[in-house]
Amino acid sequence: MAARLELPADHPHVAVVTIDRPAQANALDPPTLRDLAAAWRAVAADPEIRCAVLTGAGERSFCAGMDMKTTIPAAQRFARGERIEPEVFEGLRSVATALLAGFDLATPLVCAVNGHARAGGFDLMLAAEIRYAVPEATFALEEVALGLYPTGNATVLLPRQIPWVHAHELLLTVAGVCARSCTSRSPRPTSARRRSARRSVAARTRARRSGRSSRSDGRCGRGGDLVHRGSRID
Repeated sequence: MAARLELPADHPHVAVVTIDRPAQANALDPPTLRDLAAAWRAVAADPEIRCAVLTGAGERSFCAGMDMKTTIPAAQRFARGERIEPEVFEGLRSVATALLAGFDLATPLVCAVNGHARAGGFDLMLAAEIRYAVPEATFALEEVALGLYPTGNATVLLPRQIPWVHAHELLLTVAGVCARSCTSRSPRPTSARRRSARRSVAARTRARRSGRSSRSDGRCGRGGDLVHRGSRID
């Protein structure tokens, strides 16, 4: 099977779903889409499964998205009204379920990103609650290189999960990011915010020592404290 579902004996309540086309960068052809959709339906229907893990076979790619040699030409033929094979049609019908764009898994999903996650592979990762990635993993939405706007999960989920401008940098350009650099993209407090936070702490300390409260004017109170704490955390 191009996408297989396994229940490890040592973790019977965990379903492991593997996209198994390493020679094709784990790209999603119609049989893989069909198998992946079937796996998600099986996970959702089994109350004994408490968690699902999705990964790709091999060490190079997690999932390269739709197979440009099979899935895309078949979709184009179908759009023109041409006849396609029943098994190919079933794969095309399964796209939304396979990518978890039109299907509620109702089970926590962990993505073990073992390599490049591109296009539809990126969409699959965005549907997961938890993601682990090797440092060499890369993430990109490459549809714009073909003159297309990404139409999967990314257009909705990505701006909800990372800052707006970073999301649209990925959505509107071909530029990607690697897992190693993602940790350095987390927001850090600016020097001005750090100085402001230090001044606020110093002022409150002086006020306590002199017997005065920094909220005696009624303007700051606990909300002011939270803002400064938030600045330091951000």
